[in-house]
Amino acid sequence: PLADYLWKQLEGADDHLKATILEWFFERRDERAVNLVETALASSNPRLSAVGIYGAHRFTLRRLYPEADRRWQELLASGEMSDNAAGLGLLARQPETRYQPQLLALLQHANARVRYMALDALTHWPETEIPELSTVLENLSRAPDAKVRCCCVACYRLLPDAERARLLQTAVEDTHAGVRQAAAGQISHENGRADVYLRDWILQNNGSARAQEAALRVLLCMAAAERWSV
Repeated sequence: PLADYLWKQLEGADDHLKATILEWFFERRDERAVNLVETALASSNPRLSAVGIYGAHRFTLRRLYPEADRRWQELLASGEMSDNAAGLGLLARQPETRYQPQLLALLQHANARVRYMALDALTHWPETEIPELSTVLENLSRAPDAKVRCCCVACYRLLPDAERARLLQTAVEDTHAGVRQAAAGQISHENGRADVYLRDWILQNNGSARAQEAALRVLLCMAAAERWSV
């Protein structure tokens, strides 16, 4: 069986492989790995330590929660990008609102990769209004990478109504088709009957030609999905 094979691979594995294997066991709550959680948590390797934090929560090892919390905060507040990446990767998988201040700080990190990982974690954030995000997301929405701008659109749901509407209207005029469609889709779903809203939006000649094209593409996708569901 795969589990037996992976268990044998743990011996002699480097930290990267060990983290990957342990994460597999922890996710499945395999009891043979429960005794390895504390060792992983105490590791100086950030990814292995993050897997230990995950294991502590996965197995509900309450006695390890204080150390897991301390270590997670340490990873997120560290000046090392490898630490930040490990902490953010875990935050994307297991959102914890108590780390919101650290997440907001990392959204403004000097390194683009760290900023993107923080933004990705934010896309998984529980539904809540975070007014202080407005300026941060507006700045990130100017990034040259369309993938970053798409993530921004997914995070606009966390903004107050007026700010969300303003930034979505800007995004629907984006130069990248994927960003325009993501924005048009979100605008439509926030306005009752999505298909009716988009149809009226197009007929009233709102937005530029490419914004209307994005809205039309979303509308056509809805029509196709409706046909398939019949």
